[in-house]
Amino acid sequence: MDKLVKMALESISISKPGIVQLICCSRIVDPLDANRLEQHIEDILQHGQAENSRLEITGALLTDRASFVQVLEGPITPIESMYSKLLADERHYGNELLLYVGTHVRLFPRSALAFVEVDHIPGVAQLNSRSTPLDRRRAYLSVMAALRPLLLG
Repeated sequence: MDKLVKMALESISISKPGIVQLICCSRIVDPLDANRLEQHIEDILQHGQAENSRLEITGALLTDRASFVQVLEGPITPIESMYSKLLADERHYGNELLLYVGTHVRLFPRSALAFVEVDHIPGVAQLNSRSTPLDRRRAYLSVMAALRPLLLG
């Protein structure tokens, strides 16, 4: 496992879950270039849906065109591998882990990678290496509020 991923995940204990759920957010490298951003989103969705299906991962990609939020659910090894790939992806930066927990229930059981575009995700763009647990919690709650229509859908 990638050293950075291991450091990000080592403080979290998981007690015999069926699967894990990981939620992370990052900022888009060049959000003002609309054509390039559209291509990035299309590439992420196309590759992500195929790869996630193969690895039994479900989840969602959320964007406000300045930030990305990814929800990944599935077996621990494929999730950690996918998170390593996300950290290395040059289309975004400043990855912040909002949640990494064991669970027995998927939020997106029928979707390899759902897509949600919203106007704004409060708190996400401001996260950085100096963010407090409270900052991350607020961002997580904002993400879940933005995903709510999809979850209730």
